[in-house]
Amino acid sequence: MSPPSLTEKLSLAKKGFVHTKPKKNQQKKLTSVDAKSKRKQELNDKILARVNRYKSLIRSAARDNDLDPELLIALVYVESGGNSRAVSPKKASGLTQLMAGTAKDLGVTNVFDPRQNISGGARYLKQQIDSFGQVSLALAAYNAGPTRVKKRNSLPSETQRYIEKVLQIKRALEAQ
Repeated sequence: MSPPSLTEKLSLAKKGFVHTKPKKNQQKKLTSVDAKSKRKQELNDKILARVNRYKSLIRSAARDNDLDPELLIALVYVESGGNSRAVSPKKASGLTQLMAGTAKDLGVTNVFDPRQNISGGARYLKQQIDSFGQVSLALAAYNAGPTRVKKRNSLPSETQRYIEKVLQIKRALEAQ
């Protein structure tokens, strides 16, 4: 098969298809991107395996709080990566990354106990959904605090990325 003519290349490019052979340095870049993608996928698989250890607890807490189980699984994935001993720089702890005051308000006495933490995180998420009426605003409140969302100030870019990541993972879980 002969290579496409310039006219054919332009036509294909307009349609979003480009038929070119990568140059050596481009091939190295593609290989590097492939390696990064593979490492990222391996990390995602490792995190999902950790989260899956708590799937029955998560599903039970979701059911008890009338939550979408995939939403709660995605929240645990993003908050702690499935690490029940996780502690953030801001001192949020456990699988659902509860702050000490929030945990106390929710009756969680041991934030590192997966059952208590997941149950508390589910109740807190449900409170935010009931308060704000939208999952995206509830996630913003979960991440940045309800006061910040109530003031309707602009959300930190970290919170915006957090919302998108949780919802993206939720969609991926639903597609499985």
